[in-house]
Amino acid sequence: MWRFKLKKIQEKPNVFHLEKLTIKEIMKKYPDKVVDVYAEGKDAILVLDTCRIRFTNQTIAENKQ
Repeated sequence: MWRFKLKKIQEKPNVFHLEKLTIKEIMKKYPDKVVDVYAEGKDAILVLDTCRIRFTNQTIAENKQ
């Protein structure tokens, strides 16, 4: 008799970094997809019907030592 041990697959979230994109632009282009917008700490979260987008206000200094 065969015995198999199944492992759970844990999907990692897809992470994309964009230089400039505003919540207003998304809401204007896809008004039917927007579900909610809320603040989580210092970040703004835009919830669409298929995904969740986190907007951070983070400045990365080049060649900072």
